[in-house]
Amino acid sequence: MTRVSLYKTKRPTKGNPKRQVWQLRWIGSDGKRYCETIGDLSKMTKRDAGAKRRDKQSKIDCGVIPADKPKRMTLSAFVAQDRLTIEADVRPTTMIEYDHAIKHAYAALGREIALDRIGPVEVGRIKTYLKNKGRATATIRKTIKTLNSIMRRAKDQRLIPTNPFSGKAKGKTQSKRKRIFTPEEIKAMLAEANSQWWRVFLKLAVTTGLRKSELLSLHWTDLDFDGQTMTVSRKDAGRFTVRGESYPILPWETKAHDERVVPLDAGVVEMLKRFQLQSGGSRYVFLSLTRLRAIDERLKADDWRPKADIVNNLDVRFKAIQRRARRRIATLAHCELDNVQWTVGSIHDLRRTWATEIAPHVDILTLCRWGGWADAKTVQQFYHEVKSETADRARQAMADLYGESDAQLTRKAETETLTAAG
Repeated sequence: MTRVSLYKTKRPTKGNPKRQVWQLRWIGSDGKRYCETIGDLSKMTKRDAGAKRRDKQSKIDCGVIPADKPKRMTLSAFVAQDRLTIEADVRPTTMIEYDHAIKHAYAALGREIALDRIGPVEVGRIKTYLKNKGRATATIRKTIKTLNSIMRRAKDQRLIPTNPFSGKAKGKTQSKRKRIFTPEEIKAMLAEANSQWWRVFLKLAVTTGLRKSELLSLHWTDLDFDGQTMTVSRKDAGRFTVRGESYPILPWETKAHDERVVPLDAGVVEMLKRFQLQSGGSRYVFLSLTRLRAIDERLKADDWRPKADIVNNLDVRFKAIQRRARRRIATLAHCELDNVQWTVGSIHDLRRTWATEIAPHVDILTLCRWGGWADAKTVQQFYHEVKSETADRARQAMADLYGESDAQLTRKAETETLTAAG
């Protein structure tokens, strides 16, 4: 057991040759002697010094702080071993965020800075560096949050006494405005989709709420046409053969790490049945054999990144469909294009539209289960917008409770007029 002792000793300075201080001394588990100065005799009583000794003793005994000084290690050396520790247990996309955060830390602090030299000042230097680079507030928070996780593991290994990033990523940033497409806009986009692929993709996205990665990882075996349901589940790496040629199956895992079943409406089922006839034998609903062949070549050349676009230019083409849909609405309404309000949305906004439209018809737990959300707060904060008819009912309810009738308002106005005239 490590024993912490209290001593008073001389520590003269140029301004105070007779200065004396309180010190804590102990022998670490490595056999080395350690010493810590806790205060001057002129400013700290023996009682206070004894309290600090007991506090230090209890923290060492309970393992809150180590008895030995942390082993000095540079940031780059720790990152090299930390990567090997975690990369087998996290997603490839998580390692991409890890590398981005470390790259910013290297640029701001240098690779060879000692871990125990990183403190609040160094955290501020990283934030200043990111701001000067024009990074968004959300990006800065994500970087600090990632570095916090890295340094927490360093503290757990007793390489540093405290985590300088702890609590530095708190606070919230303003989320992007939700883009909820109206039924008229969805119909216009479906009409302007220039291929059966896009019509099925849009219809399935807006009627099931699947994420983009979930749609692109969907297999035909995930669809139950008879039961009118669809299963969202992980995919293991593998291969399948069509007419003697081998194609890859890309590994993929759901965001919530859970399998879920989502209902399909009859119209979507019929559309999918017709679309399957054009698949050419591909196991994927939205990845053709041609695209899988191109991906396979990049995999063999070790030129495939975890965040690579499975389908090229998907977002760009979706924006082009929205532009054509806006022109279509203007033409049908016989008005100028500028008179049609249309904020360009993302593919993820189709998921928000689904959540908003389906929310009045199911309970919140069912909505979370179908959408693959962990809790209702996420849905209410980011994926659900109160519909206009709901707001109208609320206004009418308030008017019925607290408003005055038209007759009352008329009599009140006449009274006020007569009073002003008299």
